[in-house]
Amino acid sequence: MKPSGVTGGRRRVTSALAATLSSVLFALCVASSPAALAAGTPGVGERWTVAAGQTFNDGWRPLSTSATYLPCQTVRWSFDRSGEDPGRNSMIDDVRTGLAALQPLTGLTFTEAPAGSPSDLVFRWGDLTAQGHPNAAGYGGFTGWNKGYVTFDTKSDWTLNKWVGWDWRHLEWPRPDLGPGWYSYRDGPGRVALVIHESMHAMGFGHVEDFTSIMYPQGGLPNNQGKFSPGDLAGLRTMYLDRACTAPASAPATNPVVITPDAATAPATSVAAQKVAQGVRVIRSRVSPAGVMSATVATRLRRGSKVTIRVTRAADGAVTSTTRVVQTGGIVTFARALSADSTVELRDGRGRTLVTWRSAA
Repeated sequence: MKPSGVTGGRRRVTSALAATLSSVLFALCVASSPAALAAGTPGVGERWTVAAGQTFNDGWRPLSTSATYLPCQTVRWSFDRSGEDPGRNSMIDDVRTGLAALQPLTGLTFTEAPAGSPSDLVFRWGDLTAQGHPNAAGYGGFTGWNKGYVTFDTKSDWTLNKWVGWDWRHLEWPRPDLGPGWYSYRDGPGRVALVIHESMHAMGFGHVEDFTSIMYPQGGLPNNQGKFSPGDLAGLRTMYLDRACTAPASAPATNPVVITPDAATAPATSVAAQKVAQGVRVIRSRVSPAGVMSATVATRLRRGSKVTIRVTRAADGAVTSTTRVVQTGGIVTFARALSADSTVELRDGRGRTLVTWRSAA
């Protein structure tokens, strides 16, 4: 998100309220399912999954059809700091603070590991604009069970050390280019809010439309000042904290439970557009070998308006939804993990279906 225009007057400032922090938490997240899941292991329970027919209100939503981690799991995390500049070198402290805040709310144990070592959650730096996510401060998600990741942008203002911590702040700086006595300012929460938002994507949470949620896609809105909403806390409890730490007694204690490929769990291998509304054009839609669908669609919607990506799994009727914000030129991009025989719908803010896709095994 870009700062708004400049206002006049001596020592006046540009209005860049938290809703226009220079970076948006556009966390376009992808996920895929591994072939097997160990169950009955002491200290961990069964992974949360979307129940057949389960729907979600605006308080919290899953990113895909299951949690990334097991309840009570020890999650090893590492931070690849290659490419980090001195002006951002305290980000690791905010990562530690953010994960420490999530630990008692999830029942997970986050353990720091050396960079490059086997990790369940990897933080790193990257040029998100070059990776296709302009104006994003962070990009989080997962590529499989126990495979979460977060990328922080190397150029975003919000990833600079001046935003260290979690507290809400007002920052201003002189603008000699505008004349004597002119200043710009920005209000917003510290980087810990960014860390938590992206880490929750890595854990399996999607965006919501509740302005008070830390999972709202535009970071720093003054409605919640970067804090947890009741919906956030309910989601953390449901997906992690309230789940039993041990598997059912009937589960074998040593042998893994192999999830066989069926209609509900087998990843999609292809996707085809079935219906496209007038004035809408599918620029690209494809499925990766891991079963992740990525799509770019040109619409007539205004920049900044909201769209919903709704995925319905035919095998059991499970439905998941996530929101995206329309980019310049009416462009919508998204990526979603798909099982075979799923229906994907792109809907505008009025609920009108713009594109319908169908996946296949």
